[in-house]
Amino acid sequence: MEYINQKPIKLAKQLLAEQQNSITNVSGLCDFTDLNYFVRIYKKIERITPGVYRGCIKKGYQLIVTYPIKNFK
Repeated sequence: MEYINQKPIKLAKQLLAEQQNSITNVSGLCDFTDLNYFVRIYKKIERITPGVYRGCIKKGYQLIVTYPIKNFK
């Protein structure tokens, strides 16, 4: 299940970094019909919420991945 969600989460990260869409819109653009489910899956994969990720990008923080990513393309 996690592998299936990695591609939409990768797209979500790109959309969140652009700062133009709300998190609700980003979840819809990534084919999630439930915002809470999107946030839960995003946090499971990225270890932070979409809002925290967006805030870090906005402040110019560089995020470092410290966990292995399996089969991520």
